[in-house]
Amino acid sequence: IYAEYWGLTFVLFAPMSRVRGQWVAWIAIVAMLCLASLVGYTFLQTNSMTSCVQPEIHSFDQSVNGKLDPQLLVTLRARVNGSSQTIWTLSDKGYIPFLIRWRDRLHSFNHTNIFVATLDEETAEFCKANGVPFVHYPEEVGVVKFVLSFHLASFGVAALFSEMDVIWFTDPFTTVIQPMLEQNPSLELLITGHVNHLRVNIGVFYSRPTSSIVVFYSTLATYYHLRRDLWGPTRDQIVFDGHLRNIDELPGLPPWLPGIQWSKISNNVVGAGDGVYRYDQLRAVHTHSIFGSKPETLTKLYEGDMNDGLKLIPLHSKPLDVHQCGFPKCW
Repeated sequence: IYAEYWGLTFVLFAPMSRVRGQWVAWIAIVAMLCLASLVGYTFLQTNSMTSCVQPEIHSFDQSVNGKLDPQLLVTLRARVNGSSQTIWTLSDKGYIPFLIRWRDRLHSFNHTNIFVATLDEETAEFCKANGVPFVHYPEEVGVVKFVLSFHLASFGVAALFSEMDVIWFTDPFTTVIQPMLEQNPSLELLITGHVNHLRVNIGVFYSRPTSSIVVFYSTLATYYHLRRDLWGPTRDQIVFDGHLRNIDELPGLPPWLPGIQWSKISNNVVGAGDGVYRYDQLRAVHTHSIFGSKPETLTKLYEGDMNDGLKLIPLHSKPLDVHQCGFPKCW
């Protein structure tokens, strides 16, 4: 194409020269332009092909698993085998009084394919003694969230994670997940946000087991594992947000990281700790940011109903103006 273009230029403009000696200059110029175009075209083609090459999904570094017992991972796979979806959480001994209530609340919605990732021995022993399905994983919270999300996606299981201080008033699948997927079936990830700033909130997130999600979690877990010295106590949210290319910018993200189709769950549906703008759509309350996960509050909510949540969660008068929320003021 480039050669034909410059050749046509030569044919049209060369005769316009009245000096025969300029023919030699025209030939030299056209030859150099054709050569430069050919070299440039070849470079761009080769470079674009190279940059699109993605690593194998199975290149997940098993060292990222950290303290996860391989046998318990086998148990997890056996437990979710044949199931299309699961609901899971994580817990340390501070939430032991609420584990039975968590299990019974989800059982009341006819969800039995559930499990707890236990972070300490006391919690693991409690789950074992009381018939609460669990995987023992005494690791940092962010590692647990990202590594188990990777494995579940690899198993082909759609997974809903919600923290122990997220109280569901209704069935999360029928009242939150399914309606959003019906509106946009291409969505691969659903995640909560915040009322007072724009970063995602990884207290609740749901993912479908697509190939892009598997690569996403593999990269996310590895990045988080290798950069433990960066940021502060909210670094798991920062890293998740950065991998979604939402608000936070992270150094050293792989250029081949595939984009995924994702959307925030409305703050009015899952009150994400810092309030809602209306109450009539509320399906869950994330209590930690509001109440500090006080035992008496959690007990009341686990044993109560939606009306208890409505009385406690703060109501905001107007939505966040994104133009007023510049990094890093709002968090």
